[in-house]
Amino acid sequence: MTYYQTTHLEDYIKKLLLRIGVSTPFQLDLFNIAGRLGVDLTFSEQPTHYQGSTIKLNINLTKPELWEKFSHEVCHVLRHSGNQLFLPLEFTNLQESQASNFALHFCIPTFMLKKLDLPFSKKEAIRNVAEIFNVTIAFAAERLRRYENQWIHSQMSNSNNFLYPN
Repeated sequence: MTYYQTTHLEDYIKKLLLRIGVSTPFQLDLFNIAGRLGVDLTFSEQPTHYQGSTIKLNINLTKPELWEKFSHEVCHVLRHSGNQLFLPLEFTNLQESQASNFALHFCIPTFMLKKLDLPFSKKEAIRNVAEIFNVTIAFAAERLRRYENQWIHSQMSNSNNFLYPN
């Protein structure tokens, strides 16, 4: 029997998306999500960033890149406070790391990923995930790598290994 133990972040994202009525990959659209979260979007030539409840996206990005950057900024809007210009560098780095991790799970939510019947070939699986969730190949590869690691960790934690009895 296979077992996957979700993380607190995966649970948070599932609850958030279901609460705003998003349950399929086809509903994962930055305009749809922004509207449902009450986040304003603007586009400019400037690098992507957020200010208050407005996410400012660089207009020169591809659709997958926009979705990925938007998701990164959503983390800042929903989960972080303070202006990074006035925060210690270590704390800013922590927030950026958290936002990058959040984006991986927000763009490709575990509860949706688990429903897919992915090909055995890792290359094909990455390509399918990139297409279904409208992300770049590199982003899909990293998300699947982390999904696989979490799955392995769940198997090891749930086993009756004599070296680490419960």
